[in-house]
Amino acid sequence: MRFPIACVVAVVACTSDHGGTDAGHDARHDGAPPDAVGQVAPPGTVGLYEAEAMMQLGGATTVGSADASDRAIGDLGGEASGRQAVTLAAASDGVSFAVLPVHGGANALVLRYSLPDAPTGGGTAGALVVEVTEPDGSTFAQTLALTSRYAWLYGGPAASTKLYNTPANAQAYAGSTAPTHLYDELPVRLPRALAAGATVRVGLPAGATVPVTVDFVELEVVGPAGTAPAGFLSLVGDCGAIPLDPRASGTVFDGADDSTYASTFEATIGTNPFNPTSGSGVQSAGTQEKDTYRNGPDDLLQDNIASPATANLGMFALADHNFASLQRCVAAVAAGSGAGVWIPPGRFYARGALQLPSHVAVRGAGRWYSKLAAVDTAPPMPVTNPANGRSGIASRSGALRLTSGSGGATGVELADFAMFGNSTQRDVVDNPSPVGVFGEFVDSTFARLWMEHYSQAVVMTGSSSGDHLEDVRARDTFADGIDFFGDTRDSSIQRSQARGTGDDGFAIWSQGSDRASSGNSLMHAEASLQWLGDNFAVYGGSNATLSDLVGTDTLTGAGLKLATEFVTPTLPASFAMSGIRVSHVTLHRCGGTSPRTAFGAVLIGAELEDIAGIVLDDITIADPSNAAVDVRLLSAIGAIATRGKVEGVALSNARISGAETCMSIGSGETGSAAFEDVCACPAASACTAVNLSPGSFGFSAGPCMPATCAP
Repeated sequence: MRFPIACVVAVVACTSDHGGTDAGHDARHDGAPPDAVGQVAPPGTVGLYEAEAMMQLGGATTVGSADASDRAIGDLGGEASGRQAVTLAAASDGVSFAVLPVHGGANALVLRYSLPDAPTGGGTAGALVVEVTEPDGSTFAQTLALTSRYAWLYGGPAASTKLYNTPANAQAYAGSTAPTHLYDELPVRLPRALAAGATVRVGLPAGATVPVTVDFVELEVVGPAGTAPAGFLSLVGDCGAIPLDPRASGTVFDGADDSTYASTFEATIGTNPFNPTSGSGVQSAGTQEKDTYRNGPDDLLQDNIASPATANLGMFALADHNFASLQRCVAAVAAGSGAGVWIPPGRFYARGALQLPSHVAVRGAGRWYSKLAAVDTAPPMPVTNPANGRSGIASRSGALRLTSGSGGATGVELADFAMFGNSTQRDVVDNPSPVGVFGEFVDSTFARLWMEHYSQAVVMTGSSSGDHLEDVRARDTFADGIDFFGDTRDSSIQRSQARGTGDDGFAIWSQGSDRASSGNSLMHAEASLQWLGDNFAVYGGSNATLSDLVGTDTLTGAGLKLATEFVTPTLPASFAMSGIRVSHVTLHRCGGTSPRTAFGAVLIGAELEDIAGIVLDDITIADPSNAAVDVRLLSAIGAIATRGKVEGVALSNARISGAETCMSIGSGETGSAAFEDVCACPAASACTAVNLSPGSFGFSAGPCMPATCAP
């Protein structure tokens, strides 16, 4: 059983104007204490208010369990932050909270919510009203237009690599019939700042027929827009891009999703003839997929019909026009005609893969101000794959991505803007691949970016080296959030966030190259609500440093995975994963059961190569779904024919509470692990282990430290 935890969750120091959350109510860029009562919070203060902790109005109903034991896939409680949320079903239903003094001055919010799916998939539309009553009695309100088109996935093989918004797949094809990925987020700029003590009510509008489940409301203080750096070419003034403000709101986050301005989702169902077999060997030819295209009278703007709002262009033509503007600006800078590309405030629809040459900077006015938005997909195309003779539908992705130029790019800078994709499924069959930033970069900087609704947000690949990612937020993706892939070396990720990702929040790989990654670091980062995969993962390589991390609420993966299941097969047989140093990590409600296996909060596994040294220090593990620390082969993943040795695992200064087992060592493991100064609550005794390999795996534990037990 799990033991309920009553504690204050640790604050994560995560981002500046620009992001990070906690499960308490305050997160800070520099870890500074909350502001004094009555003082206006500076830009960057972020506060998260859980719906279940708010005042409930009317017939509002809590879903999930108070002890956070609800961990079920496809369950509104199990997939919520803190494993609880609140459902509003009638116009009188709502939740409300008072703005804490430290969050006075907040002028933006992010709502995490769930709407029901349509019977045949494709999502439904709904609405909420945010009503604010200030301490002086003045009021204002804003209506939010919600959609579930980015949520509700079904089916796919047991490996979970193919999930679509087609309910028929749940019965016909799934390893599990439960849907997953039930929630989405909507960022909103408020018409004016909130005073400390203001009452915020979130409720259904009059006449609402679609229920909404509210998970949390996150407040943020957004500073003023930045100005163009000297010598930068303007995407609008110099290169002719056309921004859109369809609702005349003066903001790119106006309470509606970008897709509502273009085409509307309609079910065009078929099979993709280019869909290969899955990683588990399951043939995917019969998988039902959807295309999302149509023009309809309820579209605000038409994809193929000219509109005065789009300079007499249709939405597809506008997207192509703006992409060409980006290309012109980048080419001009590369040719020496400007110091960089400036994205002024505005929403810019675009589609395509933009190659970035070396020594090009692209900056915006801030990620709440400058926004690149991918248009919807092109119409479905009936095609036949000559390689296998299969027929079906296929579509060209409308996703916008930024890539390195041919052979890689050096000295690239991307900063201070948002990129919102238009992915609605988890699949590898898409062209171009819906990844926000992807490629081989050297000595490049990526700072204060916001990536959402992509397959993956940011991926450094190939022989990338010397790259620095600072204050990047990856949210609501269908695969990993932020990755160092290939043999990326000597690169860092700092003060960044991955939330609601469909695989690992952050991952450092040694795969896809004949060299191993090395010298990479991940520091001051937060990963939460991973609905597939792990909060943090390192797959092979050497000399990686992970520190000051907070992971919460994984659904089917570990909080921290250190494994060699994906390393490249071309590495020498003598190579081992080594020199991995992990410190100052807090994991709450992590671990889970996927279609493949169960995961502990920390999982260590040697598959394709040995592990020869992992040091973990100052680790807090609270209320894991399974074991606190798990050492074993991930036997159900692919066709792993070898088993490595796990040698030299050292865990010290750890606090474990609410775990079924402090440490679990799987059958057939070889190697050793040592625990020192580990406290396992509620028992004030040495950390005990379940060792199914007593003859080949050595385990030692020092005395418990009960005084340091509470997380």
